[in-house]
Amino acid sequence: MDLNYPRYSPISLSYLSKVVLLLILFSSEVAADKCCRKLDIGPTAMRVELLECGKRSKKMDMYGVRADGCYVTSFGLNVKPTLLMGWGEGDLYALSLAMGWCVPVGESLIFTPNVGYSWSYLETTIDIPLLQLKDVENKFRATAPLAGLDVIWNFLPCWRVYGSLQYGWSRSWTKIKDISTCHLNTKGPNYGLMLERDLNRKLSANIAFGYNRALSKERHGLKAKGIKLGLVYWF
Repeated sequence: MDLNYPRYSPISLSYLSKVVLLLILFSSEVAADKCCRKLDIGPTAMRVELLECGKRSKKMDMYGVRADGCYVTSFGLNVKPTLLMGWGEGDLYALSLAMGWCVPVGESLIFTPNVGYSWSYLETTIDIPLLQLKDVENKFRATAPLAGLDVIWNFLPCWRVYGSLQYGWSRSWTKIKDISTCHLNTKGPNYGLMLERDLNRKLSANIAFGYNRALSKERHGLKAKGIKLGLVYWF
């Protein structure tokens, strides 16, 4: 079988790299004006489910607070830290940091491809019917590299929609008190959707929804969904 692959000369590759660099520099100058800096904080309600073989083994309803930051440098680099804390039928703490590049498209769209890293910790109790045990302490900790894409659409003056998709590859550690400790590799998507309205030049209000799922090959893991009301300060 004769396979013909395209051949590129060093000159054509050099020309292509210059074009790509020019596009990056141009988008960076525009991004500095269109991608703004902000702090977003507000109350959140979450439902987290522990899964075994894809089936729910425990459901937890929690309430807490989430804070998101966004800082864009003069050349378009976007830095996004996030803090999430929740309490109720379990204690949840999560931190993440993502970095990406703002790429404006026209007057109303901004795309930001990004990569990041997250850390999360969950403490709750579980029942083990096989051993006739109830309320056994269960601790879960995970770290995960992330890759994703954020999209902002300014569809009306003072109104915008945010969409977010991330995919994570998690290394988790689970400890069931006095019974077992195990490590697990999971992966899965994170989805986010937010509607935001400007109140004035410095303040905005928003409502956001999120969904997360992380499963191993054996379909062990967790899934979570939540809603948040946020107040934004622009600087």
